[in-house]
Amino acid sequence: MCTLVCSYNGYASALEAPYRFLEPGETVTLQANAVVLGASGSETVIVKLSPEVVLDGNIERVELPEELSNYRFSISGTVIEISEGNKSIVTFLGLNQSPTLVFSDGNTRLSLNALDDATLGGVSIPGTPSVLDVVLNQDDNAADTSPAFNFLPDEGIRQTCAAVPRIGYDTDSETYYLYHSSELTSGGSTIFSSSANGFDFSAPQSAGTLIKDTTANMPPLWGDKTAFPQIVRLPTPTESETCGAINYRIFSASGNLGQGFGSTLTSSCSEEGRWFLAEGNTLATSEDGGNMGVSTAITMNNLIHVFTMDGKSPNTENEYRHRVWHYQSTDGTGNTMELMSDDPLNNGPTIEAKDRQNDPMAFQYGDGHFIILTMKQHNGPISPQNVVTGEIYGWEIRDTDPESVAPLPPKDGDENQPLLTVEDFVAAGHDVYSINDPSMIQITEQSYRMYVGALVNITRYPEYTGLSECAVQFGEDITQYAWVILSATATLDKSTTNQSLRK
Repeated sequence: MCTLVCSYNGYASALEAPYRFLEPGETVTLQANAVVLGASGSETVIVKLSPEVVLDGNIERVELPEELSNYRFSISGTVIEISEGNKSIVTFLGLNQSPTLVFSDGNTRLSLNALDDATLGGVSIPGTPSVLDVVLNQDDNAADTSPAFNFLPDEGIRQTCAAVPRIGYDTDSETYYLYHSSELTSGGSTIFSSSANGFDFSAPQSAGTLIKDTTANMPPLWGDKTAFPQIVRLPTPTESETCGAINYRIFSASGNLGQGFGSTLTSSCSEEGRWFLAEGNTLATSEDGGNMGVSTAITMNNLIHVFTMDGKSPNTENEYRHRVWHYQSTDGTGNTMELMSDDPLNNGPTIEAKDRQNDPMAFQYGDGHFIILTMKQHNGPISPQNVVTGEIYGWEIRDTDPESVAPLPPKDGDENQPLLTVEDFVAAGHDVYSINDPSMIQITEQSYRMYVGALVNITRYPEYTGLSECAVQFGEDITQYAWVILSATATLDKSTTNQSLRK
């Protein structure tokens, strides 16, 4: 018997995605590739981000996240394809009725009249992908399709005597690597712990610190950085005298992979992505002469984008702009950088610490979309004898445009609310006074985990006997505190969301 694949062999690769058989009247939200088969009722498919989705002819409603003008339409036989740029987003393998297509700016009907004959809102769909000029109905728009996370603090401590977490995953060994420091510093990455489940981690060991061999006539070498989350695969491989062939780079302040403060943005290079040579280059120089620090880099549109702490408050011009800045490579190699914005998050003046978003760390969500996590000390600087402080915010890069960064609200919240707060940890039973340096990863098909550095009262964690070895005091307060790494997990609704497994 012939299957869908043999009937539509031009779409065989897409049809290799997981199949989803809908119940009558079911609504499903898709953020990963899928083949969806409808039923006898009225089924709805909500497309988030930009997966590749194949639908049979029994789907009555499809919601897409962008405006109509962002998509191109084409027909071949009975197959109707909706694409974004050069990528297929939704493919209909024929139609048994005229489904409603809903965009962020309105809705209309899609109709198949005969072979190679289909219309969208009465406008003919051509054989080559084209943008269509259709008058949309305004009574029904697609809902906001930003990912909605509902983080709940986990029990226990992920790592003791540790701060500044950076979580990564090695697909070869199926192992999570938690890079961190031994205390709160302006950076981490000098130590790592490993885990098979992302929850229970091994004892810390050296992450491969800077190796300097003056007799070998070679630049400083960073030790093994397996699964280090700040490694960037270059859109355009390049070469240099330092590394020879370069396929990977790590971008950091003043060449410090530990993310210390400096006045320049530099890089380290690697051919295979594990051992990195410090290039000693200057890609950008802080306009304010310092405070370039914690940074994160992503690739988008074949360019490299670095979001980094930069600026001073105040600088010599009496401007208060110590906050997250955005630099962009001039090509896909990352050999040169240019300043795109000194305030991509619309932070505004940062006169006090409580005004400032800190510690940017990117997370790739779905197929090429990114979230940037930040921390704000909303109650002021760390002072455990007086306040608890620390909120984690999310920022979504929308429309594959790194200059379009918008707040990512938590589930059932507005855009001014944080994803996670120190008060959330307190309410969950933790004796915690500060959280900072968020880092996030996908754990299972339906769950995500965020790791944060946290200052805790060690007397409330007697089962972690090693905390006394790194205990600190603040001022005249005799309470003993220690830096640890805590976590919070967000589990998405399995009945409505189809998440991709972590790559």
